[in-house]
Amino acid sequence: MPDKDKLPIHVSFFEGKAILHLISLVILFVLHPFVPGEVIGVKVVDIFFTIILLSGMYAVSDRKSLLYFALFFAITAFGTGILIYFIKTPLILLIRYISYILFFFIVILATLSHLLRAEKVTADIIYGSICIYLLIGVMWA
Repeated sequence: MPDKDKLPIHVSFFEGKAILHLISLVILFVLHPFVPGEVIGVKVVDIFFTIILLSGMYAVSDRKSLLYFALFFAITAFGTGILIYFIKTPLILLIRYISYILFFFIVILATLSHLLRAEKVTADIIYGSICIYLLIGVMWA
């Protein structure tokens, strides 16, 4: 087993990021069926989507170019999520959904590129592949 200090920077930097993202996705998948569709339930789901945005940004934080795009779409999704409570128009809702889809697409690409560059299978590689699978499901939902 190689020493953690001697691993390439892109391997050691990604370590532990996928598990945080996976936990936030699993909590959303487990929690969503149990929250009522009323205002409080929608706010709880919005809070977990915000946590997914934060953990997704943490997951892509090693690639600065993707991080800037992810940050832009995360801020747009978060901002329109707040704005939709005050101005209920279909355009704001459409911008929100498109921002989420593009954000998830960036996170999927960043995670997939890390998975394809990995030299051996670790727990983070498995967690990352599960995250990709769940994010594709969230995008289509």
